[in-house]
This record gives sequence, structure tokens and C-alpha cells, in this order.
Amino acid sequence: MVTKRSAVLDLVTLPFDNSRKSLHSRSASAEAKDRKIRLARIEEGKVAVEKSTSDERARIIKRFKDEKCQTPVRQQMYQAAVDHVRTETVTVYDEIGDVDARFARDMQMAMKLSLEGQATDGK
Repeated sequence: MVTKRSAVLDLVTLPFDNSRKSLHSRSASAEAKDRKIRLARIEEGKVAVEKSTSDERARIIKRFKDEKCQTPVRQQMYQAAVDHVRTETVTVYDEIGDVDARFARDMQMAMKLSLEGQATDGK
């Protein structure tokens, strides 16, 4: 038996439930795609190792160890760049005023994401 109350409740809950399922299926398909890419890269790496010489492998391992030692320095450099952008944005807010605050906030987010993207591309 369907009552008015359950029908109204269904009208509200079903869209949310469908949205949740849709998001879950998108994230599951994204995870599957990421997994395929990861496995392909691992396989390419295995093939590259089999084809490489011992000198090439030694050089790569040495470079990895050298770069790993520099990780804290790079992280500090990236953090300084992000802090610099944040302080510049505060100055922009003061100059622009409330009318364009949303635009300035969007620009700040774009700059931050751009810097973070550049930071992850360099790793």
C-alpha cells in the first residue's frame, strides 16, 4: 500500500539515491581506468628493465636516490610559491574591494591549482 507520505518521501529520496549511484559508478569506472593505466605502466617498466643494461639501471637508481634526498628542498620551494601566491591574493582583495571579491577568489584558486599542477608534473 502506497501512502501519500511514502510517495512524497520517494520523490525526495529517489533522486538523491540515483545521484549517489551515478557518482559511485563514475568513480568505479575512473578507478578501473586508473588501474588499467597503472598496470600498463608497470608492464612497460618491466619491459624497459629487461631491455636495459646494468649501467643504465645503476644510473637510474643513483639518480632516484639523489632526487629522493632533494624532496624536502623541493617541497619547501613549492610551499614558498603557494605562500607567495596567497599573500599576493590578499593584497589584491584589499585593492579590489567587495564587488570583485568572487572573481579574485576564483583567480586565486586557479593560480593555486596551476602551481600545484606544476609541482606534481615535476615529480
